[in-house]
Amino acid sequence: MLVLTPILFVCCDQPNIHNVGIEELQEINGLGELLSERIVTYLDNNPNADIDDLTDVKGIGEGKIELIKRKYGD
Repeated sequence: MLVLTPILFVCCDQPNIHNVGIEELQEINGLGELLSERIVTYLDNNPNADIDDLTDVKGIGEGKIELIKRKYGD
């Protein structure tokens, strides 16, 4: 019996936003501890969210979204 196991290859030079911690987010100019905590909490509660959805986080606007995209991709 032959069992095929699907293998998912993820190739990316930027980390997935869902795998980023508070400390890493704080490295982005304009994101302090409070906003970083809000982002991580939002992403933990919304596993299908992407960076553009972060506008749902209080204090995050288009400017901060662009900063996050520069570091962590679309």
